[in-house]
Amino acid sequence: MATDSTLTLIDAEIAKLKQVRSLLAHSGKIAARIIAIKTKIKERKTRLAAAKAAAKKPAKAEAKAAVKKPAKARKRRVLSPEARQRIADAQRRRWAAKAAAEEPVMPVAIEPVVALPIEPVMPVAIEPVEEPAKTRKPRVLSPEARQRIADAQRKRWAARKATA
Repeated sequence: MATDSTLTLIDAEIAKLKQVRSLLAHSGKIAARIIAIKTKIKERKTRLAAAKAAAKKPAKAEAKAAVKKPAKARKRRVLSPEARQRIADAQRRRWAAKAAAEEPVMPVAIEPVVALPIEPVMPVAIEPVEEPAKTRKPRVLSPEARQRIADAQRKRWAARKATA
């Protein structure tokens, strides 16, 4: 009897953790939106406080409003295409060094996990954020790259066939 109740508690905790994980997975976009909303709320509060003070003491409120202005949001910094290319090349070199240092790992079969029902969380109203259209050209592999990939795949098949 105690084992059943313990298992039930563990299952409930697992469900909660999965729920938290799904929230955290999407937290980047949500967090950015929340920060934007918080700054708007702060600006509105300061304007409302200034308006209330102006209604009570018109001369003093106007003087304070003229002195205090809300801080402007920082402009986003933009990288030049050359800087982006240097960063991309450096990252590719890091990936190549890491790939050269590692040995390929054979995939292992994993048993499927039974999905538990997740309790819905309190919905948060989020305005849709428009994302700019992507205009990047698709990447094309050179014939040499395709040949290297094909050779590596044949090598993996041969190794797997030899172990089977």
